[in-house]
Amino acid sequence: MPVNIKETFPQRLVRLRKEKGISQKELATLSGLSPRMIAHYESQVSHPSLDKVEKIAHALSIQLTDLLGSSQTPVNLEPSDFISSVNTKTLKQFKKILELSPQDRSTIYRMVDSMLQK
Repeated sequence: MPVNIKETFPQRLVRLRKEKGISQKELATLSGLSPRMIAHYESQVSHPSLDKVEKIAHALSIQLTDLLGSSQTPVNLEPSDFISSVNTKTLKQFKKILELSPQDRSTIYRMVDSMLQK
């Protein structure tokens, strides 16, 4: 399944869920998350942590990279391999972002999504 790098995470989540013929409620049950959280992720109200993205990918029976939209990463890459392939500077920036308030993180995620759409 080709990955559209211009798609945002919420757009990919909606598309992949619908391609599997799964409702938000069914995805919530399969992933162990609440239907409200799935709806929030799909509407960009909040952004999931990596462990939640992994649960969603597993529930959809897809690779993590399919959901994250990394076209430069092999589709068969394991999550731990993906993390180790990210350079140190990027990992340090991720850590700083994770230390921000949820509202500030959400702002950064929206900015990144906007930049990736260009």
